[in-house]
Amino acid sequence: MKKFYGIMVLLLCAAVFAQEAVAPAMKVAVMDFITADTIGLKILERMPVAEPQQTVLPAAGTDAANNLMLGFAKLLENAAATEQANNKWQAQRELFNAAIKGKGRPAVLGAEYLSAFLGRNPEVFGIVDAFVVKGAMAKLQKADDFPRDFLKKVAAETGATHLICGTVADIRSKENSFKGYGVETKTTLFQLDVIIKVIDLNAQHTVFSNVYTGSYKEQRPISVEQFDNNIYQSLMTAALEQAAEELTELCKPGNPDGLFKTQAE
Repeated sequence: MKKFYGIMVLLLCAAVFAQEAVAPAMKVAVMDFITADTIGLKILERMPVAEPQQTVLPAAGTDAANNLMLGFAKLLENAAATEQANNKWQAQRELFNAAIKGKGRPAVLGAEYLSAFLGRNPEVFGIVDAFVVKGAMAKLQKADDFPRDFLKKVAAETGATHLICGTVADIRSKENSFKGYGVETKTTLFQLDVIIKVIDLNAQHTVFSNVYTGSYKEQRPISVEQFDNNIYQSLMTAALEQAAEELTELCKPGNPDGLFKTQAE
């Protein structure tokens, strides 16, 4: 009996491996999503460090009869400059915290969500690790002929055919109140837009883009104060599931209504 089961297992394994593997229609890398905050951080990286401008007494001032009052005035100027620099540094820190620790944090996972949703259809999408693409980009940027045919070379280095990029807009809300039948309620509609772009590496341009909106409605009595901390993440996943559904339909092999041509390797 054991020998019989062993033979059956071997036959099943052989049948599985004998099946021809279906190559995905597209090999995509979903790059990190960006937000207004992350764009701000990139600008921040190029900003000089805030340093107070200090003033000193002129040489003639040391011999002046009122040098004590002049020195006091310069001290006040330096204090004001230091305070201005500290305020600028505080603003920079708030920008950093908004991007890393704020409510927009789920945007960091946007690329991972979309990769997971697209990966549900392996006959359409082969997922290429974004870290592989980033490494290839960093390498190719050092080439003497950069940026000539940069995207084509990324495709050759990584095997990816397309890049998918996303931009997450700020969350918005709209409130409506209702009072009647002895009940007073407030309904809040939350919405979040995610802009998706698909870049053909060999064609070296964007071949598709669209805006997907996630919505969430919350209704509660006015006397109750509550906020669902998962709203942002729920909006994000709702929008990305829409994106994955449309992209899958558009990229299916043999789809006569597809928006761009794909090649299986």
